[in-house]
Amino acid sequence: MKILQVPYANKIPLFSKAGTIPGGLEKVIHNVHKLLLSRGYDCHVIDAEGSYWDAPNVHKIMTESPIETNKRIIDFIYNNDIDVIINHGRKSFQKNLNKESMKNLFIDHSGLDALMKLYDEECYTTTWENAKKLGTIFIGVSQTQIEARNQGIQKQMNSDFQYDDWCKFQFVEEELNLPVLDPEGYAFAVARADKVKELHLMEKFDQFPYQCCTSPYHREEQEAHQKYMKRYEKFYAQDNVHWNLPRPQVIDKFRKANLLVSTWYAESAGITAFESLSYGVPVVLNEKKFDHASRFFAPEGNDYVCTLNETDKMREFFDYDLEKRRKISEEVREYNSQKMFLNNFVPFLEKVQQNNNTNSVLNFL
Repeated sequence: MKILQVPYANKIPLFSKAGTIPGGLEKVIHNVHKLLLSRGYDCHVIDAEGSYWDAPNVHKIMTESPIETNKRIIDFIYNNDIDVIINHGRKSFQKNLNKESMKNLFIDHSGLDALMKLYDEECYTTTWENAKKLGTIFIGVSQTQIEARNQGIQKQMNSDFQYDDWCKFQFVEEELNLPVLDPEGYAFAVARADKVKELHLMEKFDQFPYQCCTSPYHREEQEAHQKYMKRYEKFYAQDNVHWNLPRPQVIDKFRKANLLVSTWYAESAGITAFESLSYGVPVVLNEKKFDHASRFFAPEGNDYVCTLNETDKMREFFDYDLEKRRKISEEVREYNSQKMFLNNFVPFLEKVQQNNNTNSVLNFL
């Protein structure tokens, strides 16, 4: 089985010169690639020209042109006998795969409210349905996400399309398997500087001292974004709002926080909440419309996840001692193990192999 991961955006390198990973989707690609390689899979990744990701089987062939990039990826598939294609939400590329009669595993990482009739109707009425006929499987990254998406399709689109399933892509890896630390007396939030992510909600979070880590939006030239940044200029200029910190420093702030605030209600999964819980840090969710997707990182009945309107619980969480934080970490790491992820994920890969006559890869587990 020869596996290829194809990222969503051809303009965003999977690893920057500053040593950072751009976002949650890209972090999933990194983690899946590293884990599959460690388990003996022949796994490959397409990356952008100019990326600084130095890892085995990373192929930097994406250009700024989506058309040229898609052509290069198809050529790569043929020239390297790829038989399992993982498409991380790259819609334009799905048409190329349909044209070549190639099935794939399509993973939708988009947020709960990322559905627009004008932009998406053709996909769900034509491209996606044609892909399903070829054997393509469409999955999301949380139960909340696919429930919201399926409901939205039924209401907005002239299509019977429904997502097939979902898979939790967050699992304990080296970066998360660190000792739990004593808290240092602050609430923490991390998100890019973007109206959608609502990091500015922290300025109303005045019951505790807070710190934030952020980075620039990759479409800074957009007028709407510039208006947003002007409106919240004072918030983003604060000394406790840190820009472009190296990853080790961000992790250090995670581990020393008393609690994590997930500011975006429409997270498809919410990787920052998972990172926080892995370090034993309780989580506060901005929850609207649907159950927040990050709830799926913790077992039901837990006592370390609440919403922004549960002020008593937030105060209780803020005062958790080291022993309590260690219990959170142990429970969350067991609940989101690598073995559990592989048991859920590998069967999807088997189903979309171009040639299914090979032996099951589950024996690698």
